[in-house]
Amino acid sequence: MPQHDNDEVVYVREERTPGLAWFVAGAVIGAGVALLFAPQSGAETRRQLKRKARHIRQMAEDGLEELGDRFEEGKERMRETIREGAHRVRERVQDARERAEETVEGVRSAGHTAREELEHRLSEARSRRRTAAVADDEGTTA
Repeated sequence: MPQHDNDEVVYVREERTPGLAWFVAGAVIGAGVALLFAPQSGAETRRQLKRKARHIRQMAEDGLEELGDRFEEGKERMRETIREGAHRVRERVQDARERAEETVEGVRSAGHTAREELEHRLSEARSRRRTAAVADDEGTTA
């Protein structure tokens, strides 16, 4: 499907109200209505609210403590994973170094052997040439 330069691009943006805000608003409204229709005295209602507030605070502290513990556990697992990964990387680097050193040594050895072979062939060729030159000299003088 061909595109044209005059095509219009439309962006759609949805605005959503966070669910937590609605939840808190509902809880506040519900608490207010409950206080208006409470069958007990004001003093009893206040004592009950204080107990509930302490209970909620303790639950929040416990939740934060558990969250902190989980965070620390996750941090330690991540550190251990990083340590293991770094160890594996070091091992692989060391293996690569050893293979590279072996390769370099093999290339040096092959180069040395090739040089020796070339020098040997050159020496033999020179020797044959000298022998041929001597034979030519003897043939021309005889």
